[in-house]
Amino acid sequence: MNRLLSYLTGPQASIAVIWVSMLFFAAQACYYAVTYIFGPLDGIDALFRAKYSANIVLVRTHAVGSIMALSLGLFAFLRGKVHPVVGRLYALGVLVGGITSLPMALMAEGGWSNRLAFFLQGLLWIVTLLIAVYEARRRHFRRHRRFMIRNYALTYSAVISRLLLNGLQERGLTFQEVYPVVAWTWVMGWAVAEWWIWYSKVKRLS
Repeated sequence: MNRLLSYLTGPQASIAVIWVSMLFFAAQACYYAVTYIFGPLDGIDALFRAKYSANIVLVRTHAVGSIMALSLGLFAFLRGKVHPVVGRLYALGVLVGGITSLPMALMAEGGWSNRLAFFLQGLLWIVTLLIAVYEARRRHFRRHRRFMIRNYALTYSAVISRLLLNGLQERGLTFQEVYPVVAWTWVMGWAVAEWWIWYSKVKRLS
């Protein structure tokens, strides 16, 4: 009983709650993406319909890779025998989603700022993955983990962007007003990742 109480009041319980909450919102975003991107084309918002229809293979390939990465990423942080398998599948999802994100970024609505934001996100998504894989092959697992934290922060930005987009639109703002802000949401996710890396290092040395 004392061990259970110690766990429930300790940092492990907080991390578990955060992990489960993140998993819930990731699953919700994946479900929305599947029903939206792979549903009837006339169900796609009129602002994107013509562009998506003309590039449907690119759009759906990007969706498959991104959904794979978003749904598996949190499980890749679990240690043990599951990690290498899930990690490789996650990496495949990031590569597919990242490579296809670059041409999609150049077609983004809202002008050069939005396009630059999405292009940088896609580029950093690929680069952080490649560095993480390189560090794992060198058996520098601490560095590998740090770059995977950064990488998943970029992955999870899709969830934050969707929540922010929906939340601001419900408050009466238009899509055109919100989208330039949403496009750069990944910067906030990256900042959180850097804080977590710093915090983990401090806790380890204390």
